[in-house]
Amino acid sequence: MDVSRRKFGSHVTGAAVGAALAACGAEGADGPVAGTPTKRAVVLVHGSWFGAWCFAKLIPLLEAKGITVAAPDLPGHGLGAKFPASFSQRPLDKAAFKAEGSPLAGVSLQDYVKAILAQVESLAAAGFGPITVLGHSMAGIPITAAAEQSPAKIAKLIYLSAFMPVTPVPAGAYLQRPEAAASLVGNLLLADLNTVGALRLDTNSIDPVYTQGLKSAFCADVSDTDFAAIAHLMQPDDPVQAYATPTGATAKNWGSVARAYIGCTADNTVPPSLQKLFVSEADMLTPANKTDFRTFDSSHTAFFAKASALADVLTTIIA
Repeated sequence: MDVSRRKFGSHVTGAAVGAALAACGAEGADGPVAGTPTKRAVVLVHGSWFGAWCFAKLIPLLEAKGITVAAPDLPGHGLGAKFPASFSQRPLDKAAFKAEGSPLAGVSLQDYVKAILAQVESLAAAGFGPITVLGHSMAGIPITAAAEQSPAKIAKLIYLSAFMPVTPVPAGAYLQRPEAAASLVGNLLLADLNTVGALRLDTNSIDPVYTQGLKSAFCADVSDTDFAAIAHLMQPDDPVQAYATPTGATAKNWGSVARAYIGCTADNTVPPSLQKLFVSEADMLTPANKTDFRTFDSSHTAFFAKASALADVLTTIIA
């Protein structure tokens, strides 16, 4: 897997602006160029501790199938990530790492929503449509809020082993539910999220037990070598506000948008039991517009080990 820091910089730039550039090439003053294969487009939104880089293998596979892809870094992630000072000090001062406030604590759910809708609006302005928005893991929270606020702009939502909170309860409350008990992430958090304002991991850990715990939680089906590259790109802090803010989803707005849910069967982050709870609550809210639920045999990060198979599935689901 080629997920190096060198590729990271070029990939994020290409993913963020590639859709707009492709649109300019596909259309002229008189409309679409003859032979343009499709106008379908998808916005890929990453989850906690990740950035647009995590879709590096998936993007070219979707583009080869004629689907235009935009993959933004959410605020505070990827090239916009900020790190607690104690994270860079090795050996790690665990007490300092546990107590230091996060430089990302001020990043809000609405910040995420604005970034997502900006990508959707950019694609629409360039002539693309229908536009699908896919959210992985935590990104299910902001894509839900985005569809609630601007349902007419999004043709379909796809939740990839993601949070899909549509009740007045914020997403973080679901982590205390029995359906989430099998998640391995909670034991890896190294600070009180209410104290530091973030969910904090030591993604640069040299403790083999802790590192194996990270791999088991997120990427159990990749090699140790591949996971070393992935962990090198993961960030330690993920802002807590998105988990603490209800999405505001209603049947009238969010519930009017078609949706699919891909549940990873070997997910140790958002366990299958929690996935099914989200789908059940969503279908109760919109019984006339139920979730297209599909299982997928992979760990939480299906776009790493099984990118090709995932691309095949997504091609059949994207609007």
